[in-house]
Amino acid sequence: MAALLSLSLPLCLHAQQSADTLAPIRQFIEVSSSYKQGSMYTDIQIKNSSNYITNPQDTATSEMIFYMTKDGAYMKYGELEQVVNDSLILMVNNIAKRMILVPNRESVQQHLNTYTGMLLEDSSIQKMAGEYTGSASSENNKAVIELASRVMAFGTMLPKEVLFMKYKEKNNQPQQVTQIKRVLVILDSVQYNQLVNLSEYKGRLLSPGKGSFFLVKDRITTFIYKKIEYGDKVQLPVHMSDRISANSNEGYLPAKGYEDFLLSSQN
Repeated sequence: MAALLSLSLPLCLHAQQSADTLAPIRQFIEVSSSYKQGSMYTDIQIKNSSNYITNPQDTATSEMIFYMTKDGAYMKYGELEQVVNDSLILMVNNIAKRMILVPNRESVQQHLNTYTGMLLEDSSIQKMAGEYTGSASSENNKAVIELASRVMAFGTMLPKEVLFMKYKEKNNQPQQVTQIKRVLVILDSVQYNQLVNLSEYKGRLLSPGKGSFFLVKDRITTFIYKKIEYGDKVQLPVHMSDRISANSNEGYLPAKGYEDFLLSSQN
């Protein structure tokens, strides 16, 4: 009997740990999908940060609005626009006065996932559980889910990718999604020696030999959901016909008001 108990206890513990891991992953998927209720509008602030600044993009902040209806989608990101219908995607650069038209090979939902920080490509719980460990907690009266990659960043015990989602439990509405991606940055000996004694880089500096030095850099992108609206009152502010119009040769031309834009097509 003692032998049977000693064998069954680890199995029970493993089953409990698996259930505990799957629950946050299941909840992450539910929050990622449940707020997409037919026609919707969302206003998102996107903030970049890093533990090691190497270019302006590392600290960039921008705003994005996204509309989704049964007729298509519209996204505005700074001076860039994207208009989507069932068959076409039109990208508009208002500064360069250029438009690019390409076939649409993705659903509107897939575009929504890309633009709004729902970055997981596969919603299979089993597949995600093989790639991430999950945990749940609360922070300032908000529910928080953390998914950490099972793959470690090279030479460290740090997960290669971590996702944090803060959301409202009462309606499963996301409030903030943060993605941390860890990449290797090449350093020279001077840079390495400047950082090696700093506590914030402990465990992140690598010197594998042959005069090579690396830093494990965090690239952090935070999507802050400022506003989400649903329902029939949500209408696309821009349609494809507002930017381009069909011509007699089964092609397209810039629409009225955009005549000075260069329009090109890609297959």
